[in-house]
Amino acid sequence: DRPVLMVIDDDPAILRYVTRLLTGTRYDVRCFTDPHQALEQAQSAALLLVDWHLPMMTAHKFIDRLREAGVDAPVLVVSGDRSRQTVLD
Repeated sequence: DRPVLMVIDDDPAILRYVTRLLTGTRYDVRCFTDPHQALEQAQSAALLLVDWHLPMMTAHKFIDRLREAGVDAPVLVVSGDRSRQTVLD
């Protein structure tokens, strides 16, 4: 079994791009536009790639919920927003 890489982003185009980029790697890539659905399956994740600007909950809240559920997989938070405030947050 390959390790699961979960990608959570509300933009389907980003999910398609990341899937194409990571196809053929050692990861089983699973994409989600809904962070709540991702949380339901997060126990299987070896790594999570999470958009900073999720419309249904903040990345901070998503990570808090992961940890509350006992998921200790690493989380990489990404954003296409290059504003100074986003970088500082």
